[in-house]
Amino acid sequence: MDMRAFFYRAVSGIYFSLKGSRYLQISRCLERSQWWDPKRIQQFQNEELHKLIEYVYEYVPYYRKIMQERKLKPGDIKTTEDITKFPVLSKDLLRKYLNQLISTQNNSIKKYIRRTGGSTGEPLQIINDYTNSVWENAAFYRGFNFAGYQRGDKIISLFGGTLGLAPEGKIDKLKTKFSGTVFLPAFEISHQNINKYVNEIKKSKAKFLRGYTSAIYLLAKLIDKSNITIPLIAVFPTAETLQDFQREQIEKTFQCKVFDQYGCGECNSIAFECASHSGLHISDENVFLEVLKNKERVPNGEMGALTLTILHNYAMPLIRYQNGDIVSLDKRPCLCGRGLSRISRIYGRANDVLLSQNGELISGAFIPHLFRNTDGIEQVQLIQEEKDEIILKVVKGPKFSKEELTERIEILHKYLGDVKVNVEYVSFITTTPQGKLKSVISKFGNSLLCK
Repeated sequence: MDMRAFFYRAVSGIYFSLKGSRYLQISRCLERSQWWDPKRIQQFQNEELHKLIEYVYEYVPYYRKIMQERKLKPGDIKTTEDITKFPVLSKDLLRKYLNQLISTQNNSIKKYIRRTGGSTGEPLQIINDYTNSVWENAAFYRGFNFAGYQRGDKIISLFGGTLGLAPEGKIDKLKTKFSGTVFLPAFEISHQNINKYVNEIKKSKAKFLRGYTSAIYLLAKLIDKSNITIPLIAVFPTAETLQDFQREQIEKTFQCKVFDQYGCGECNSIAFECASHSGLHISDENVFLEVLKNKERVPNGEMGALTLTILHNYAMPLIRYQNGDIVSLDKRPCLCGRGLSRISRIYGRANDVLLSQNGELISGAFIPHLFRNTDGIEQVQLIQEEKDEIILKVVKGPKFSKEELTERIEILHKYLGDVKVNVEYVSFITTTPQGKLKSVISKFGNSLLCK
């Protein structure tokens, strides 16, 4: 361990001790509880859920009204099985009843506003409880610990910013220096400046890398083409669904394992991949996850709509909230020995799911995979508004070949059936406000969500 990391951890320990023992208590709890057996974890969830239900009945108008309409008392919700007595909370309902979802106990809860990105361009405003943020933070670092990372270790953060732009202000500079975080921009990676990125990473002596999945993949691909090796300890992709071919490329370039993670704007820290790499361990102590299809829980391993209950956000409780993501769960024991349940697969947003001619819902994750090794096609986006017809937007590269595109469309027909494919050649594909590239836009995956 270098002296800077040692100093940072020492200062962090003093800081948390002065600020209060809550973070340390929760961190230590999570270190122990990850090794509990599933029954004990479920018991903990039941206890925390019951406390939350008692609270919302008393202080949250939206849920009090629902419980009264359904003739429910707090004592009727004893376990996570009983939570099915509550309706699903959609994003539209959250927007509509935002003020009624906020606790009326204003004085006793420390809170702050968190705005989600909103892949549709419609950000959500979430009121977060400071105690819940402590749970999220502790779960976040526990997940990173799965890969050997500890607070203070040097890490490349590949998100926003400008290459070479230092943080402003003395405090920000000190925080950046001693936290070990080196910020590099996610949206400036190109053939022209790849050497700048390589030099910055090598100069930092960082052994960990975190950032947007697509940005890390592009960085890895360009470094690999330059015949450069940058060995790391672990890479943490986030914010976008990780594809198998992306994992393969990233691990090859950085000579280490990828540790996938999952979160959302409404609840930052949800699930993390362990060294067994057989799914993502859910932070069961802070969230309870269901996977629903047609308002019913699906069998283990089946695709459905992620439905989230946050157990410790008393400022704005979210019970059975659907964020629009499609996943599957795995509740079988993990080889690592942790009792935490797992997300077995992340399929992406509901609008990433396509409908085939035979009526089968298919994850659109195969689209970037289908076009990944094409010399003449730089980017694609598939849009499905009708069952029998799709639009395929194509950004041509210098070596574009109509024959190559035709071959890919033929493979596309094998997945979707005899659909009409309308090809549109474009100079660029518009990204989301957060800079993410959506390979698929479809209206049919919304059928998995409860309306």
